[in-house]
Amino acid sequence: MEASVIVRGDVRIINLSGVLDIESAQAFQKSIQKHVQHMQGPIIFNLKQLNFVGSTGIKSFMEAISCVCEQRQAGLKMFGVKSEFQRIFSVKFKNTIEFYETENSALASFRSYTHRMNFLETDTDPNEDINYLTWLEQEHNVMNYEDMDE
Repeated sequence: MEASVIVRGDVRIINLSGVLDIESAQAFQKSIQKHVQHMQGPIIFNLKQLNFVGSTGIKSFMEAISCVCEQRQAGLKMFGVKSEFQRIFSVKFKNTIEFYETENSALASFRSYTHRMNFLETDTDPNEDINYLTWLEQEHNVMNYEDMDE
């Protein structure tokens, strides 16, 4: 199993790939707990290339994610999660993990949250229909992540 971190602005994307099984489970859990607790800013997990083999891999992943959520006292975002695992994680981490189809949609969700207060505090007529991402691009020179190629 391999892990790498990509930084996009203030967001850390942890890309996990390979197989998480009984042999790699303990090392994975220790590594995640050790490294993620020191990361600043929002975190997104990319599980697109990760495969779980057996219940030990799933269990160790869920334990590691639980510790990360407790340490950071915040929810996490994930993308590329296979539907069968998303159902399992959704039950365990209800209201703690948000799931997205793509990296761009997960990144955009952080951007929307970060700039939401500024958007709500403008002099804009609340009844006017405004595209939030267009406003964000114009007012804050922020890129629309939905338009980026993966």
